Parts: sequence; structure tokens; C-alpha cells
Amino acid sequence: MQRLSDAIKQTLSLLSRSRLSSVMVYALLAVGYLSAIVPAKYTPVATLNDKLVHLCAFAGLFVLLRVTHRQLHLTTLVVGLLSYGLAVEIHQWFLPFRSFSLADLLADAIGIMIGMFVSHNLLKIEKSTANPSPTPTQPNQ
Repeated sequence: MQRLSDAIKQTLSLLSRSRLSSVMVYALLAVGYLSAIVPAKYTPVATLNDKLVHLCAFAGLFVLLRVTHRQLHLTTLVVGLLSYGLAVEIHQWFLPFRSFSLADLLADAIGIMIGMFVSHNLLKIEKSTANPSPTPTQPNQ
């Protein structure tokens, strides 16, 4: 378990210090947006699987944003990602081969909540390994 904690701490430290990480997150957002506006025949059919894709994508994006942009307030990240999801849906509304979906927005919101939970626990693990609690020592008798 300690090795896992150390690996998590090292990964989070690398992600939070690297500017390349931030660039990669923005590139993922751009790719996600572009993939949402291509004709539906090139993407998976809107099924339960589609909602799972939304959920996982927004959970992952939230975790990456939380780790790479720690200075931003939690509310800013939530509102920003929800706005991103809404912008995608509004754009799809105007496309002849796509449609607006409240179910997609709900899946996005649930994904963000899962991402909040995961990122909170990852950052808690990082803090606990960064400042290990001192072990009590027994006086020599």
C-alpha cells in the first residue's frame, strides 16, 4: 500500500509542476470538443454506453484539471466544466447531424461529481504521504 501511495504522490507532483500537463489538459478539451461536433456516423451510437463515455470523460477531465490547476477554486472548476459540456450540447443543437441532450449534461454532471470524489481522495493520499504523522517513540528505560 505504501508503494501505491508513493506512486500516487510522485505522479501528482509531476502533473502539478509541469506546464506540459496543463497544455495536455487543454488539448484533451479541444479534442473532446472536436469529436463532439463531427457527424454521428463517425462516433458511437447514443446509447447507455454513450452516457458512460460522458461520465468517464468528465470525471477524468475534472481530476486532471484539479491536479494541474490547484490554485483554482473548486467552484470555478465545476462551473467551467459544466459550461464546457453545455457549450458542446448547444453547438450540437445547431448541427444537422447531432442533437442537444439533457441526458448527456446529466452524465457530465455525475462525472464531475465522481471526479470531485476521486481527486479529493488522491490529494488526501498525497498530503498524508507528504507529511507522515510522527510515530511515538518510547523512552529508553
